[in-house]
Formats: sequence, C-alpha cells, structure tokens
Amino acid sequence: MDKLLNKLILIAGAWQTNEDPVIAQNFSILFEELKQITGLSHAAAEQLLCTHISGEVAA
Repeated sequence: MDKLLNKLILIAGAWQTNEDPVIAQNFSILFEELKQITGLSHAAAEQLLCTHISGEVAA
C-alpha cells in the first residue's frame, strides 16, 4: 500500500506543475484503487493520503 500512496503523491505533484487531464485521470484511478484496497470512504482515504504525505515530509 505504501507504493500506491507514493505513486499518488508523485502524480499529485506532477499534476500541480502540469495540469494535464491525463495526469488527473491517472490520479483518480489510483485513488479509487486505494479506496478499494483499504475499504475506506473517500474522506478517510484522503486523510490516509494526507497522513502519508505528512510522514514523508517529516522523514
């Protein structure tokens, strides 16, 4: 799951610098995969991603 979270972070970063709709679509697909794998709601999956980002920044 960490690999998936890391991919989401990388894609989100790429989308911030280049608002390409394909990048946004890839993020959406991986985010849905995260929700399916974890069984989390949308809001809970967002929180998990934010927590993971915070951990990456702190490390």
